Amino acid sequence: MKRILLSFVGLMGGYYLFTAEQAPSEVEDVMESVAPRQAAIALQLPTSRSPVSIASASVAAEPAVALDDRDAKAAADDFISLKKEDWGIQPHHEIRYEAAFTTPLGKTIKYKIFQGELAMSGMDVEVRLGNDRTVKDVSVHYNPVAEIDTTQLGMNPDQILTTVSDRFEMEASQSASQPMVYVPHGIDSKPVLAYAMTVRRKGSEGEPIQAVFRASDGQILDLTVARPEIRN
Repeated sequence: MKRILLSFVGLMGGYYLFTAEQAPSEVEDVMESVAPRQAAIALQLPTSRSPVSIASASVAAEPAVALDDRDAKAAADDFISLKKEDWGIQPHHEIRYEAAFTTPLGKTIKYKIFQGELAMSGMDVEVRLGNDRTVKDVSVHYNPVAEIDTTQLGMNPDQILTTVSDRFEMEASQSASQPMVYVPHGIDSKPVLAYAMTVRRKGSEGEPIQAVFRASDGQILDLTVARPEIRN
Protein backbone atom coordinates (compact mmCIF):
# COMPACT_ATOMS: atom_id res chain seq x y z
CA MET A 1 0.00 0.00 0.00
CA LYS A 2 2.83 2.35 0.85
CA ARG A 3 4.48 1.46 -2.44
CA ILE A 4 1.36 2.33 -4.36
CA LEU A 5 0.97 5.65 -2.49
CA LEU A 6 4.57 6.62 -3.16
CA SER A 7 4.14 5.83 -6.81
CA PHE A 8 1.04 8.03 -7.01
CA VAL A 9 2.83 10.90 -5.27
CA GLY A 10 5.76 10.51 -7.62
CA LEU A 11 3.49 10.68 -10.61
CA MET A 12 1.78 13.86 -9.35
CA GLY A 13 5.14 15.51 -8.61
CA GLY A 14 6.34 14.69 -12.10
CA TYR A 15 3.19 16.19 -13.62
CA TYR A 16 3.61 19.50 -11.78
CA LEU A 17 7.29 19.59 -12.65
CA PHE A 18 6.40 19.06 -16.30
CA THR A 19 3.78 21.81 -16.30
CA ALA A 20 6.16 24.22 -14.56
CA GLU A 21 8.75 23.68 -17.26
CA GLN A 22 6.17 24.22 -20.03
CA ALA A 23 4.57 27.45 -18.62
CA PRO A 24 7.26 29.95 -19.70
CA SER A 25 7.03 28.69 -23.27
CA GLU A 26 3.26 29.15 -23.36
CA VAL A 27 3.51 32.63 -21.86
CA GLU A 28 6.10 33.57 -24.43
CA ASP A 29 3.81 32.28 -27.20
CA VAL A 30 0.92 34.37 -25.86
CA MET A 31 3.11 37.50 -25.61
CA GLU A 32 4.38 36.96 -29.12
CA SER A 33 0.80 36.75 -30.40
CA VAL A 34 -0.27 39.88 -28.48
CA ALA A 35 2.79 42.01 -29.29
CA PRO A 36 1.91 42.74 -32.97
CA ARG A 37 -1.59 43.87 -31.97
CA GLN A 38 -0.18 46.16 -29.27
CA ALA A 39 2.24 47.62 -31.79
CA ALA A 40 -0.58 48.25 -34.29
CA ILE A 41 -2.68 49.93 -31.62
CA ALA A 42 0.28 52.04 -30.56
CA LEU A 43 0.65 53.33 -34.12
CA GLN A 44 -2.96 54.51 -34.07
CA LEU A 45 -2.72 56.42 -30.79
CA PRO A 46 -1.95 60.19 -30.92
CA THR A 47 1.48 61.26 -29.79
CA SER A 48 2.13 63.82 -27.08
CA ARG A 49 4.06 66.20 -29.37
CA SER A 50 3.01 69.88 -29.23
CA PRO A 51 0.77 71.00 -32.16
CA VAL A 52 2.32 73.26 -34.77
CA SER A 53 1.05 76.84 -34.48
CA ILE A 54 0.28 78.31 -37.94
CA ALA A 55 0.15 81.78 -36.48
CA SER A 56 3.75 81.48 -35.36
CA ALA A 57 5.00 80.78 -38.85
CA SER A 58 7.03 83.60 -40.30
CA VAL A 59 5.03 84.70 -43.37
CA ALA A 60 5.72 88.08 -44.93
CA ALA A 61 2.50 90.11 -45.37
CA GLU A 62 1.82 91.70 -48.73
CA PRO A 63 2.28 95.47 -48.45
CA ALA A 64 -0.90 97.49 -49.07
CA VAL A 65 -0.87 99.05 -52.52
CA ALA A 66 -2.18 102.61 -52.58
CA LEU A 67 -5.08 103.22 -54.94
CA ASP A 68 -4.16 105.66 -57.69
CA ASP A 69 -6.46 108.47 -58.81
CA ARG A 70 -7.42 106.85 -62.11
CA ASP A 71 -8.45 103.52 -60.56
CA ALA A 72 -10.27 105.31 -57.75
CA LYS A 73 -12.23 107.48 -60.19
CA ALA A 74 -13.15 104.45 -62.30
CA ALA A 75 -14.47 102.61 -59.23
CA ALA A 76 -16.39 105.68 -58.04
CA ASP A 77 -17.85 106.27 -61.53
CA ASP A 78 -19.15 102.69 -61.60
CA PHE A 79 -20.70 103.11 -58.16
CA ILE A 80 -22.44 106.36 -59.13
CA SER A 81 -23.81 104.82 -62.33
CA LEU A 82 -25.48 102.15 -60.22
CA LYS A 83 -26.81 104.48 -57.53
CA LYS A 84 -27.80 107.79 -59.17
CA GLU A 85 -31.37 106.68 -59.85
CA ASP A 86 -31.73 105.69 -56.19
CA TRP A 87 -30.59 109.20 -55.25
CA GLY A 88 -33.26 110.75 -57.47
CA ILE A 89 -30.84 112.55 -59.81
CA GLN A 90 -33.01 114.29 -62.41
CA PRO A 91 -32.41 113.85 -66.18
CA HIS A 92 -31.51 117.54 -66.56
CA HIS A 93 -28.78 117.25 -63.93
CA GLU A 94 -25.37 115.70 -64.48
CA ILE A 95 -22.77 114.46 -61.98
CA ARG A 96 -19.26 115.53 -63.04
CA TYR A 97 -15.89 114.67 -61.59
CA GLU A 98 -14.20 117.53 -59.73
CA ALA A 99 -11.20 116.25 -57.74
CA ALA A 100 -9.54 113.33 -55.94
CA PHE A 101 -8.14 113.53 -52.42
CA THR A 102 -5.78 111.07 -50.75
CA THR A 103 -6.49 110.07 -47.15
CA PRO A 104 -4.79 107.54 -44.83
CA LEU A 105 -7.71 105.18 -45.52
CA GLY A 106 -7.75 105.46 -49.31
CA LYS A 107 -9.18 107.99 -51.77
CA THR A 108 -12.08 110.43 -51.73
CA ILE A 109 -13.51 111.32 -55.13
CA LYS A 110 -15.58 114.50 -55.29
CA TYR A 111 -18.19 115.32 -57.92
CA LYS A 112 -20.22 118.46 -58.64
CA ILE A 113 -23.75 118.48 -60.01
CA PHE A 114 -24.45 120.57 -63.10
CA GLN A 115 -27.37 121.76 -65.20
CA GLY A 116 -25.87 122.18 -68.63
CA GLU A 117 -22.62 124.12 -68.16
CA LEU A 118 -23.63 125.72 -64.86
CA ALA A 119 -22.78 124.23 -61.48
CA MET A 120 -25.56 123.67 -58.97
CA SER A 121 -24.47 125.55 -55.85
CA GLY A 122 -24.16 123.37 -52.75
CA MET A 123 -24.86 120.12 -54.62
CA ASP A 124 -22.15 117.50 -54.74
CA VAL A 125 -21.31 113.85 -54.22
CA GLU A 126 -18.30 112.44 -52.38
CA VAL A 127 -17.32 108.77 -52.62
CA ARG A 128 -14.69 107.38 -50.25
CA LEU A 129 -12.90 104.22 -51.33
CA GLY A 130 -10.46 101.94 -49.55
CA ASN A 131 -7.24 100.77 -51.15
CA ASP A 132 -9.10 97.57 -52.14
CA ARG A 133 -11.35 99.66 -54.48
CA THR A 134 -14.46 99.03 -52.37
CA VAL A 135 -16.76 101.93 -51.44
CA LYS A 136 -16.48 102.68 -47.72
CA ASP A 137 -18.67 105.78 -47.48
CA VAL A 138 -20.70 108.11 -49.67
CA SER A 139 -22.05 111.62 -49.07
CA VAL A 140 -24.75 113.03 -51.35
CA HIS A 141 -25.92 116.65 -51.22
CA TYR A 142 -28.67 116.99 -53.77
CA ASN A 143 -32.00 118.70 -54.23
CA PRO A 144 -34.06 117.50 -57.22
CA VAL A 145 -35.10 121.00 -58.28
CA ALA A 146 -36.75 121.86 -61.57
CA GLU A 147 -34.81 122.79 -64.66
CA ILE A 148 -34.45 126.55 -65.27
CA ASP A 149 -33.60 128.75 -68.21
CA THR A 150 -29.85 129.33 -68.02
CA THR A 151 -29.64 131.73 -70.98
CA GLN A 152 -31.21 134.80 -69.35
CA LEU A 153 -28.52 136.07 -67.00
CA GLY A 154 -29.76 139.64 -66.67
CA MET A 155 -26.99 141.62 -64.90
CA ASN A 156 -23.26 140.94 -65.02
CA PRO A 157 -21.00 141.07 -61.90
CA ASP A 158 -19.81 144.65 -62.52
CA GLN A 159 -23.38 145.89 -62.76
CA ILE A 160 -24.29 144.07 -59.56
CA LEU A 161 -21.34 145.60 -57.68
CA THR A 162 -22.47 149.03 -58.82
CA THR A 163 -25.88 148.48 -57.23
CA VAL A 164 -24.31 147.60 -53.86
CA SER A 165 -21.30 149.93 -53.99
CA ASP A 166 -22.60 151.95 -51.06
CA ARG A 167 -22.30 148.86 -48.82
CA PHE A 168 -19.76 146.46 -50.37
CA GLU A 169 -16.56 146.47 -52.37
CA MET A 170 -14.82 143.60 -54.09
CA GLU A 171 -12.07 141.92 -52.07
CA ALA A 172 -8.61 142.64 -53.52
CA SER A 173 -7.21 139.88 -55.76
CA GLN A 174 -10.67 138.25 -55.99
CA SER A 175 -13.06 138.09 -58.92
CA ALA A 176 -16.66 137.09 -59.39
CA SER A 177 -17.52 133.46 -59.90
CA GLN A 178 -18.92 132.04 -63.06
CA PRO A 179 -22.72 132.12 -63.10
CA MET A 180 -24.27 129.23 -61.21
CA VAL A 181 -27.64 127.75 -60.35
CA TYR A 182 -28.45 128.65 -56.76
CA VAL A 183 -31.33 127.38 -54.63
CA PRO A 184 -32.20 129.97 -51.94
CA HIS A 185 -32.87 128.77 -48.41
CA GLY A 186 -36.45 128.14 -47.49
CA ILE A 187 -39.32 125.81 -48.26
CA ASP A 188 -40.34 125.56 -51.91
CA SER A 189 -37.51 127.85 -52.96
CA LYS A 190 -36.97 127.82 -56.69
CA PRO A 191 -33.52 127.73 -58.29
CA VAL A 192 -32.22 130.98 -59.79
CA LEU A 193 -29.16 132.12 -61.71
CA ALA A 194 -26.64 133.78 -59.41
CA TYR A 195 -23.07 134.98 -58.93
CA ALA A 196 -20.85 134.39 -55.90
CA MET A 197 -18.34 137.11 -54.97
CA THR A 198 -15.91 137.69 -52.11
CA VAL A 199 -16.53 141.21 -50.81
CA ARG A 200 -15.89 143.41 -47.78
CA ARG A 201 -18.22 145.84 -46.12
CA LYS A 202 -17.18 149.28 -47.26
CA GLY A 203 -14.77 150.96 -44.86
CA SER A 204 -14.54 147.86 -42.67
CA GLU A 205 -11.46 145.86 -41.66
CA GLY A 206 -13.59 142.84 -40.83
CA GLU A 207 -13.48 139.38 -42.33
CA PRO A 208 -14.11 138.93 -46.05
CA ILE A 209 -17.67 137.94 -46.89
CA GLN A 210 -18.88 135.39 -49.42
CA ALA A 211 -21.91 137.01 -51.05
CA VAL A 212 -24.39 135.45 -53.46
CA PHE A 213 -26.28 137.83 -55.76
CA ARG A 214 -29.24 137.01 -57.96
CA ALA A 215 -28.23 137.56 -61.58
CA SER A 216 -31.57 138.97 -62.71
CA ASP A 217 -31.60 142.04 -60.42
CA GLY A 218 -28.55 141.93 -58.09
CA GLN A 219 -30.54 141.05 -54.99
CA ILE A 220 -28.43 139.58 -52.15
CA LEU A 221 -29.41 135.95 -51.59
CA ASP A 222 -26.79 134.90 -49.03
CA LEU A 223 -23.96 136.37 -46.92
CA THR A 224 -21.45 134.16 -45.07
CA VAL A 225 -17.94 134.61 -43.72
CA ALA A 226 -15.58 133.57 -46.50
CA ARG A 227 -13.77 130.28 -46.01
CA PRO A 228 -9.98 130.47 -45.51
CA GLU A 229 -9.26 128.97 -48.93
CA ILE A 230 -11.34 131.72 -50.56
CA ARG A 231 -9.59 134.51 -48.66
CA ASN A 232 -6.11 133.49 -49.82
